[in-house]
Amino acid sequence: MRTYQADALMKHLLAACPDAEAKALAVRFFRIGAQVSGSDNAVGIVLDGFREALSTWEPQVAHRKVSALRAVALAETTEGGEG
Repeated sequence: MRTYQADALMKHLLAACPDAEAKALAVRFFRIGAQVSGSDNAVGIVLDGFREALSTWEPQVAHRKVSALRAVALAETTEGGEG
């Protein structure tokens, strides 16, 4: 269900886009998001997009943290062995 706030959010996001390519991306996001979420409410679409992005991003961040910790441990082991 569309609301004034949802329409205002979409208008603000589109107005904040720096160029036509960014606007086209945002329009595409809302068009596809409406199909995926089953809603034409911009707030609902954005929230579903957040959930989807976070489900992808959080494992990436965790993997990067583990990789960084391994690199630090390796560096400490290498430095400690040379001394």
